[in-house]
Amino acid sequence: MVDGMEKVMAQTANYGEGTNILCKACGKRKIFVRGPVEISTEDGKRYLVLTCPNAACNQTRRYEESELEIR
Repeated sequence: MVDGMEKVMAQTANYGEGTNILCKACGKRKIFVRGPVEISTEDGKRYLVLTCPNAACNQTRRYEESELEIR
């Protein structure tokens, strides 16, 4: 643990079809989460690293699991 921040990588989580979040970078496209996704944990919160499917954006950002629209 460094400065009170615990980071655990290589955990995976499965989400149902339709689980999504609006891209934080462009705000134009929903990022759909399908199948197993690598997650990390910091301060008791789970985060996913997702990439926008919009070719003009294509940015990778970190999203808190609680932000997802889970189906």
